[in-house]
Amino acid sequence: MGKTFTMMGSPSARGANYRCLSELMRLCEARRDSHSCRVTVSLLEAYNDELRDLLAPDSRTAPPLPLPLDEATLTRMERTGHAPGATTMAVSSVADVLSVMTIGD
Repeated sequence: MGKTFTMMGSPSARGANYRCLSELMRLCEARRDSHSCRVTVSLLEAYNDELRDLLAPDSRTAPPLPLPLDEATLTRMERTGHAPGATTMAVSSVADVLSVMTIGD
């Protein structure tokens, strides 16, 4: 089995993405009385050392994201999990995330 199956799985054998998202949404719901939880996603394509923002309105024609690979940028990306300049979309369920992910297919 390959990376795609490991990450996405199938309806009868959910992959790592689905299981992690399910747990994240469960935790947000369980803690909603004491914590505020806002989940956003970005959808990027890495190809030939370039990043394309697949959620940008003009993603097919837009130039790649300018993403300097200096230490400060990499550290910020590791800390936040966000690529600077990438379009984000708020989601509130696993189904929302999976719907966003189909944009890149």
